[in-house]
Amino acid sequence: MIKRFHAPHKTWILTTLLVAMLISSCFTYSPFGGIVSFAIGASDVVVDNETELREAVNNASFRGSTTIALNKDITLTDTALTIPANKDIILTSNKATGYYKLIGADEREVISIERGGALRLEGIIVTHVSGNYGNGVHIEYGGSFYLCSGKISDNIADSGTGVSNNGVFVMSGGEISGNIAYDGVGGGVANTGTFTMLGGEITNNKATRDGGGVNSGGVNRYGYFVMFGGKIYDNTASSNGGGVYIGYPGVFNMSGGEITGNTANRWGGGVYVLHPSTVELLGGVISGNTAEEYNDMYPDNIGQGSSTNLEDKTGLTAKESWTTKAAMSEPRWDMGVVNVNGKIYVIGGRPATPGFYSDNVGTNEVYDPKTDKWTTLASMPTPRESFTIFEYQNKIYCIGGVVRVADYGGFEMVGVDVTEVYDIASDKWSTMSTSFNVGGGTYVVNGQIFVLSYNQLYKYDVVADSWTNQRLPDGLFPFIFGAVVLDEKIFFIYLKSNVVYEYGNTFALSVYIYDTKTDKWSEGTTGFMGAYGLVVGTTVGIYAPQKIYVFGRHRETGPSWSESESFGTGTYVYDPVIGVWSTAMAPSASLEYLEHCHVVNVDDVLYVIGGSINEQYIPLGYHGTVGSELSDANSSFLTYKQVIVAIVLIVGVVVAGLWVYFRKRKTDSEISPR
Repeated sequence: MIKRFHAPHKTWILTTLLVAMLISSCFTYSPFGGIVSFAIGASDVVVDNETELREAVNNASFRGSTTIALNKDITLTDTALTIPANKDIILTSNKATGYYKLIGADEREVISIERGGALRLEGIIVTHVSGNYGNGVHIEYGGSFYLCSGKISDNIADSGTGVSNNGVFVMSGGEISGNIAYDGVGGGVANTGTFTMLGGEITNNKATRDGGGVNSGGVNRYGYFVMFGGKIYDNTASSNGGGVYIGYPGVFNMSGGEITGNTANRWGGGVYVLHPSTVELLGGVISGNTAEEYNDMYPDNIGQGSSTNLEDKTGLTAKESWTTKAAMSEPRWDMGVVNVNGKIYVIGGRPATPGFYSDNVGTNEVYDPKTDKWTTLASMPTPRESFTIFEYQNKIYCIGGVVRVADYGGFEMVGVDVTEVYDIASDKWSTMSTSFNVGGGTYVVNGQIFVLSYNQLYKYDVVADSWTNQRLPDGLFPFIFGAVVLDEKIFFIYLKSNVVYEYGNTFALSVYIYDTKTDKWSEGTTGFMGAYGLVVGTTVGIYAPQKIYVFGRHRETGPSWSESESFGTGTYVYDPVIGVWSTAMAPSASLEYLEHCHVVNVDDVLYVIGGSINEQYIPLGYHGTVGSELSDANSSFLTYKQVIVAIVLIVGVVVAGLWVYFRKRKTDSEISPR
C-alpha cells in the first residue's frame, strides 16, 4: 500500500541532478546491491591553516574535483569557507584515524556552498566552539553537498543548524549530531531543496519548535525528502516531529532506513506530516518514538505505536527475492516475448550457443507462472530473431526481424519483410498481405503500438496496417537498450556517452521520456556508470510500486576496461515519480549474455527469460500473491475504481427499484375501492 495525501506538486525539480553527481562523488556499488562510500586517494593539497585552506579552494581547478586535506584543526575567522560556483571540492583529514575539525567563526556558518558549487565531506568535523553560534553547512539553491563520512556536530543556530539546504543534499554516511535549533526548526537538517538519505546517522539534535532531526518543506516552500537508508534517532522537538517534520508543501518518500527513539513534546514523535503534504511509505522502520500524542506518526491513519515495521504494517513484502524457475525446453536468445493474460509466450530466436553460427528457430512455447510449466505450441512459419512482437485482441503479431545466413564460414544478418500472426485460441498462424521490415522493442500505449527499430521510432496502426515515423532526439540511438511504458509515457533507458567521472569519460545509465499524448520528449536523470549487457522491465503499480528495473552486469574493480577487472551482476532501479536511481537485490544466477534475454511483467512480478535462464524477481513493496489466481492488469480481479462503479450501479438499481415499488403502492391505493 502506498499512503498518499493530496499531492499539490509532483515535479521533482532538483532530483534530476542527484545520481550523476552522486556517482562521480563518494560511491562505489556493491554487487549485492548496496551503496558504500570509498576512501579517497592522495590529496591534491594538504593545508595547515585558514589562509592555505582558502587559497586551496580559490585555486581549485574548474575541471574535475580538487581534494583538500586538513593537516590539523583549523579555525575560521570572520567569514564562512565559501565553495564558489563551478568548483568541486573534497574536504578530508590527513590522518590515518579520526578526523580534524573545521571550526566556524561566531555567528557565521562554517561552510557556505554557492549556486553551481559542489562539496564532499570525506572525513572532517564541521563545528563551532562552545558558546559560539552558527550553522554547520549552508547550501544555496543550485549548490550540491555530499556527506560521505565525518561529522557535522555541536553547532547552535536559530534553524537548520547542522545543514541548511536550499539545493541538493545527499547523505550516504557520516553523522549529524548534537546540533540545536534554539529558536526555530530542523536541529539536524532544515530542507527546502532536495535531501536524499542513503546512509549515515542523524542523532541527538534538538529544535525548540518542529523537526528535531529533519524539517523538510514549509512556509510555502517545497522540500523533497527521500529516505533509502540510514538512521534518524534520539532527536527531540519541543513541538511536533521529533524525528522528522514534513511541512506544507512538502514531500516525504521512505523506502528504507530507521526512524526510532525520537521525542516530540506534542505530536508525532517519529514523523509529523502537515496536511495536505505528500507522503509515500514503501519500506523501512518507524518505531519506539514518543510524544504527547501519536507516538510514531501523525496522522495516525498511517500508523503509530510500538515497533512499527512499514513493510509488515502496510502489507508489503519485507524482502525482495530471486527464484530460479523452469527453463524453456529449447534454450534460445533474441526471441520474441510477450505476456498475454498472465502467460508468457516465447517465440522464435536462435539457439543459445555463444560464438557459433546457428540457424534460426520458429519454436513457440508458453510459460504459465502459476504452474511453473512450459507448453509447446504451433511453430512460427518463418524462423527468425529480433523481430517486433505485441499482442492485439488475443492475437500475437510478429513483424519483420532478421535471419542468419551462412557466409564464408561465418554468417550475415538479413532483414525479413514478413508479418505473421498467431491466433492463441486456435493455435494457428496466418500471414498478413503487407509488411514492414522492423525489429526491436515494442510498446503498447492505450492501444497504440510504438516500435523502436534501428534509429527510428514508429507508430503502427494495426487496423490500417500503416506505419508513421516518430522522431527520436539527436544522438539517442544506438545507445538505447530498453524501454518501458508507464502512464502513457515511454521511458527509454540508454547509455549516455562522455559522462565525466574520476577516471575520465565513460557511459552512464540515463533516461529519455516520450509523452505519447503531447508528442514531446524530456530528459530524465543520469545514473550508474560502468553498467553493460542490460535488460529493462517495470512494475506498473498494481501489486508493487511503480519502478523501472534494469538488470545487468557492471565493473567491480579498476578504472578502465581490462582483463584484470572483475564483473558482477546488479539491479538498478529508477523511480519515475521522483527521478532518483537506486540499487536493489542483485540476481542470484550468473546472467551471462543477459543482453540476449527479455524481462516480462506478470502481476508486478518480473521474469528474466533467455537461454537456459528463467529467473523470477519479486520486488520490494510487492503485496500480491505469487502463483495465485490473480492475473495481469486485464484480470477479472476488481480494482478500486471498478468496485466504486459497481457500488454506484447497485445503489442506483436499489433506489430505482424502491421508487417503482412505492409509486406502484401509491397508484394501487388511489384506484382501490374504499
